[in-house]
Amino acid sequence: MEILQVIPGKTQVTIRTDQGNFSFFGVSDRIMRVVYTKKETVENESLMIESAVYENPRPLKTEECDDRVTVYGGRIKAVFSKKDGSVVWTDAASGSVWLREGRKELCEEEVARFTTGDEAPVVRRVKTVDGERSFIENLKRVVDRTA
Repeated sequence: MEILQVIPGKTQVTIRTDQGNFSFFGVSDRIMRVVYTKKETVENESLMIESAVYENPRPLKTEECDDRVTVYGGRIKAVFSKKDGSVVWTDAASGSVWLREGRKELCEEEVARFTTGDEAPVVRRVKTVDGERSFIENLKRVVDRTA
């Protein structure tokens, strides 16, 4: 993996590589969000983090060495390997390792949703050994975006 550019910001750090972009966001003292993508821009939004948490983002600090980029944010330290894109997540104060992520291979996938369109749902009820299940028979798969 070749690092093309490290772009530090106040609450976001982006590492551009020949295989995609890694964007780190300082969400709070205890939350640092990272997004791996081939897209050029990344919005700091997540369905897993409540929007109220984003109101006071945590500043990030970076240090770059020959073999790694270290991102500090609150109680979190993330060490990004320039060799393979792996990330080691640690406690910034004690250095204890929380998680070791391996190398990444980015590929786009379709994100789909299911809809009946403007039709009323056609519901089929089936009795099973553990109760009754309902199925909507006229659902159609619609590609919403790629991620």
